[in-house]
Amino acid sequence: MLNMRSAQDDDLTTRARIRDAAITLFATHGFARTTVRAIAAAAGVSPALVLHHFGSKDGLRAACDAHISDFFAASVDEVAGADLSTLAELMSARPAEPLHGYVRQALVEGGPFARRFFDGLVEQTRRYLVLATERGDVRSAGDDTGRALALVVMSLGTQLLADYLAPPGTPAPAAQVAAADRVALPLVELLTHGLFTDSRLLDGYLAHLHTRQEEP
Repeated sequence: MLNMRSAQDDDLTTRARIRDAAITLFATHGFARTTVRAIAAAAGVSPALVLHHFGSKDGLRAACDAHISDFFAASVDEVAGADLSTLAELMSARPAEPLHGYVRQALVEGGPFARRFFDGLVEQTRRYLVLATERGDVRSAGDDTGRALALVVMSLGTQLLADYLAPPGTPAPAAQVAAADRVALPLVELLTHGLFTDSRLLDGYLAHLHTRQEEP
């Protein structure tokens, strides 16, 4: 029995090692340019063992997709359960490379996982806004989904534009950190205090929307 458990543990460890190697290579080189042989070499196993665990490169990518989705869902849940002071500590944590790089690559290349990830992140953020509003941490508004979309766009935009936010020539993992550091404080100030001193822009935009809806 002990030997069987040891073998199962080793099997799970090998599977996780292959998955993590694949995430790193997918994030660095893209999905199409990463081969099973390269993943096997990075994980220290044979290509045959990769196929034994995942069936195919597509099967391995599906396992990576699921792992990434679970990680970010847990991160949003952690944020949803945090008060604002704890949230500041979570925001100061360094981006989890190469997981963020994997998401960035997926969003650039597109595909079913990118769509599912984006839609799921919007819904998880919407649920956070509902809970935060009930706690009194967030001002109430009529369109939580719209606000969630705006927050997700700001968050993912930092990742997608990291090369432009970081100093030129910064390696990818360091660029993610530099980008987050550069925009975190301005975004927190913007979300906390707002930008405009009165509601003229909002009033004007609402009037514009009303006029547009009345047009044939």
